[in-house]
Amino acid sequence: MADTVIPAFMEKEGHYGTIFENRMRAAGYRGECKYYDVFEAQEYPPIEQLTSSDAVLITGSKSDAWSDVPWVVKLTDYTKSIIGKCRVVGICFGHQIVGRALGAPVGRAADWEVSVCPMDLTPAGRSLLKNVPSDKLQLIQLHKDQVFELPQETELLAKNGVCPIQGFYRPNSLLCFQGHPEYTQYFIESISKTRFEGDRLEDVLARSGNRNDGPALNKDIVRFINGEF
Repeated sequence: MADTVIPAFMEKEGHYGTIFENRMRAAGYRGECKYYDVFEAQEYPPIEQLTSSDAVLITGSKSDAWSDVPWVVKLTDYTKSIIGKCRVVGICFGHQIVGRALGAPVGRAADWEVSVCPMDLTPAGRSLLKNVPSDKLQLIQLHKDQVFELPQETELLAKNGVCPIQGFYRPNSLLCFQGHPEYTQYFIESISKTRFEGDRLEDVLARSGNRNDGPALNKDIVRFINGEF
């Protein structure tokens, strides 16, 4: 867990660990889930235990993945050390941390990408993400930072005009997405009301009820965690 959640989320589903566990359970995952707070407590899974783990999932965060804040640097170094030892899933900030750990440039984009947003699946994305219903993946987004270049030895899974690296993959090793497959309409509306106002908030709310492929993508994340690709 790379952040705390707003009170509305905590009351509804708990912290980010339980939110992700709820999504993975709904998508069919049956393994044990353990939570580590890398943000405040700076807890990490012991590396020697990872060979018997299905995967490590790095959550989103309001922090900057490109910053030199000590806990972010520590997380980046840890991520670099575990790649190849177990499967790693990166979501939003976690996607950016994996990109940074692999040497890809990460930084501030020109503007926010928020609410339900469409992106194009690449041929690799279309082949691997079997539960996504079309060539257009629609995910809830909430980011102003992004990975600018595809990390070495990875395949691009999705892209759009706002963010050219929406997802990348390394076989049996890495699966990362800029979007939030764990978010619901309630989540993005609640967060946006604390961060935005005026025309931007109106735009977010106008699109927040559009088709959200998060639940479908979560099924493919579980397939990856279970070693299917």
